[in-house]
Amino acid sequence: MVQSIDPMFFSVTEPVISFDKSSLMWRIENERICRVIQYDIQRKGFYTTSFLDKRLGREFIKSPSPEGFLKLQTGELIDLGEDFELGGYAEKERKDIKGGGVYGLVIHALGVGKNKGIRIEINYDIYPGDEPWITKWFSVQTERELGVVEEICLDRLSLKERDFARYAFEPYSTLSVFYSDDLEGGIFASVGTYNWKVELEKDKGILEIGYRPNIDLDKYLKMVGGDTAKICEGVFDGDKERAVWIYELFLIHRWLKANCFSIKPMYEVWFRGEMRDGYSWDENLLKKLIPIVKECGFKIFYLIPDRWEFRDLEPSVFGLAEGDSRAVEAYPNGFSKDNPESLPGACREAGLEFGIHAFGFNYPPDDFPTVDRYAEALANFVRESGATFLWYEDRAGAEWWRHAFKRLSEKVREANPEIAIARTWERLVELHDMAEGAAPWDAEGQPYLNYYKAIWPDQFFLIVNQWREFCVKWWFRPSFLTLTQMACPLFNAWPLRNRGLQKVTNMAGLEFMLASTAFTSPMLVAGRIEETSEEERRMIRKWVEWNWENREWLQYNQPLEIVETNLTGVDGIMHLRNLYKGRYGYIGVWNKDRYAKAKISLRIDPRKYMIDMEIERLKVIDWRKGRTIDKWRKEGETVVIEELEIPPRDFLILELKGK
Repeated sequence: MVQSIDPMFFSVTEPVISFDKSSLMWRIENERICRVIQYDIQRKGFYTTSFLDKRLGREFIKSPSPEGFLKLQTGELIDLGEDFELGGYAEKERKDIKGGGVYGLVIHALGVGKNKGIRIEINYDIYPGDEPWITKWFSVQTERELGVVEEICLDRLSLKERDFARYAFEPYSTLSVFYSDDLEGGIFASVGTYNWKVELEKDKGILEIGYRPNIDLDKYLKMVGGDTAKICEGVFDGDKERAVWIYELFLIHRWLKANCFSIKPMYEVWFRGEMRDGYSWDENLLKKLIPIVKECGFKIFYLIPDRWEFRDLEPSVFGLAEGDSRAVEAYPNGFSKDNPESLPGACREAGLEFGIHAFGFNYPPDDFPTVDRYAEALANFVRESGATFLWYEDRAGAEWWRHAFKRLSEKVREANPEIAIARTWERLVELHDMAEGAAPWDAEGQPYLNYYKAIWPDQFFLIVNQWREFCVKWWFRPSFLTLTQMACPLFNAWPLRNRGLQKVTNMAGLEFMLASTAFTSPMLVAGRIEETSEEERRMIRKWVEWNWENREWLQYNQPLEIVETNLTGVDGIMHLRNLYKGRYGYIGVWNKDRYAKAKISLRIDPRKYMIDMEIERLKVIDWRKGRTIDKWRKEGETVVIEELEIPPRDFLILELKGK
């Protein structure tokens, strides 16, 4: 049965794969996009001859484009455009892709001549309905060791349009959008790994999409076979903001294995000096926090053991070197979920889930068996403790760890198939092959990528106080997602670890901060929760529950056009989708100014985000006050909400419903 990611955004029809034997030509297409690949007998190579946006009737390919290449450090070029024979092809349903309904074409390229002994499977995924993207990757098999692979190019398209402008988000995202002010729509591409390259050679009109494996780790990258990272290529109509929105839909519904409910609201406790004001580790203190955490509405009790001084030693499941006496002293009742005296057991008795932070490798170990041994120990811990959330921390390098992390995660999933896995420095949950949070080809640290430098500063050091002063784009995400990322822009920012839930200036300040967090993150909260008052706990619970109940809208994220009539520190964001359960979603606006009232109007263009809004039946509600707002008007196909006033250091949440 054919499925679609969301019939409210895309149609539901089967994609089509066809092969013409006389011309050795394949067509992969759906209602929106068509790609044609041909085997050239004369050149003994594989070429894309058409990349068509069927809705706009726009052909992007100027001349036959080779399907890609591998460049070795020795200078040898393994080009799919020459010295390969056709070894056959296969069609298959891609059941492993989130959302279903996807079909795959696999073309078998057999090396001859200088490429003898090399076999490359060229894989294409075509999606149902009018989903406007294709994904592609190689699977390489060799009879000889190729040596260090310096570059992998997964597509090299010769485009008709040479004057494309490039709209990119590096180093936060691999997405690149190519568009022209003179023509509607364009093409976009992304690469699912670090050291990525999406580059248009304007003088030649060549769009090259690929990546450079981390050559500093050459002993791990001597390719004897395996899968490359995936790329995504798509088309869009409208402007470049429409392309960003389409890519967000691809990430949410097709790329990330996580969904908007994968990361549950959680309370984090970290026994580090500045976190617990010098308290020593104490299992009894932890268990005293459990009923308070439950009272505040959190679903997971998340523990970070103190092991920072052991960072460069062998990794440890519990955060302590194996056999260290302090582990027994700190957790005398162990970690069995079946023991009500243990921390996981006490959480289970209270109806809370248990999460753990595991410290790993600072540098790549010498071999994969070391990873496998650690993965087995980690899986045993997950099995014993019943952990439903694992946040894994390492700094072991980029491309190498993409493979090692996959091995570790697969082993952990054998212990608990439902566990949510996040990785520090990476920030996105689940195995996503790093389509976001990756660093570009020319990022600092090349030829090897000191990758956390590229993603660290703007993520962890945004917030300075509960009013978000000096943080202009508090809601900005290094990717376009919100709820499927771990490092929340507010409570989980490191400067807040001492102030997350303590020394609250007033209840208005607490709500300002909690609402900001609930609107943009999965609600990971840290701080001295035992010192909160009953009133504060009720406030925390209010926003934790609001966040959890509204995630089906919060997962969609659009920028907000604010028309200010007086200049204040105002920012905001929209979470809208097609009408679902009677509502389109929410708009949040925050006034950070200490003294001035904000007087603003808002403009909403639902068409830009593929939202079919019946404006004549729209109902706008001030959610906090529970009253209808009547001062709005239809202006063409847009909605303008007028004369909104927000007091100093206050916020407004609008709920948009259909009548």
